[in-house]
Amino acid sequence: MNGLKIWLFIGVIACSIVLPKNAYTQNAQKAILEIGGTVGLSKYFGDLNQRLFSPGIHSAWGIFLRYNANKHLALRTSLLYTRLQGNDAHSRNIEDRIRNLSFTTVLPELSLTGEVYLTDRYNRKLSPYLQAGIGVFYFNPTTKYKGANVQLQPLGTEGQGIEGYPSRYSRTAIAGIIGAGVSYNISPKINLAFEIAYRFTSTNYLDDVGGVYPNRGDLHEHNEPLAAFLTDRSQEAALKDQALMQYIEENYGGISVDENGYPYIPGLTDEGNFRGNNRSDQFLIVSFAISYTIK
Repeated sequence: MNGLKIWLFIGVIACSIVLPKNAYTQNAQKAILEIGGTVGLSKYFGDLNQRLFSPGIHSAWGIFLRYNANKHLALRTSLLYTRLQGNDAHSRNIEDRIRNLSFTTVLPELSLTGEVYLTDRYNRKLSPYLQAGIGVFYFNPTTKYKGANVQLQPLGTEGQGIEGYPSRYSRTAIAGIIGAGVSYNISPKINLAFEIAYRFTSTNYLDDVGGVYPNRGDLHEHNEPLAAFLTDRSQEAALKDQALMQYIEENYGGISVDENGYPYIPGLTDEGNFRGNNRSDQFLIVSFAISYTIK
């Protein structure tokens, strides 16, 4: 969360310097307005994925409007749409694979970023740049269960919404954006760019994982039985993979069943053990852009 605050501060500073006092004097004749589109790839990082090169890369696309205040500074507002995904099955950590959680979410985002060009953008064809800003996005994690897509936030898989547990997390969050790119003017009106931008989000629940395992009886009574099944899916993984079952038996004494009939692994997935970490989730966007000067 501290990292998010730092990048939000940088974004505010970057946006504030985009419109300097002299922007409407000696640089007024240089100010231009561009409209454009982006296409690229997205990657989620959080409890259910820590690696760049792993399954779960999705397409990302968007539109944007850019105001060039002068030859070095610009302000851009963008609308992005992508999908994020994570799955314990792809982890190199055996206890993550035993945990056996997964999610997919759509993610539309509205952002405002400041851009600092390191060369004279008006008189150079190639211009590297840095960016920082802030975005607001919506997410709605779902998972597959018995062939159906199940929305996870309404279930409260970590006891959210039950007295004595945290409240349900919001499906709207903020992202601090930091990135870099290079633009290329192929004509006075048309510009191409390649960009890498990282998002530090304000939520730990992009993947619906972030706290501790709750009491399954509480989920069964106050939320619904499906929440109790989806909070701990370790038995499903163990029954499909003998190596996982052997690891559980050797290190935790096997799988137990609580008084309500829900399976758990003593010392690993029983009530109060960590289901996820307390770090905010993140995602990466790598994209190509094309823009057209309209003013």
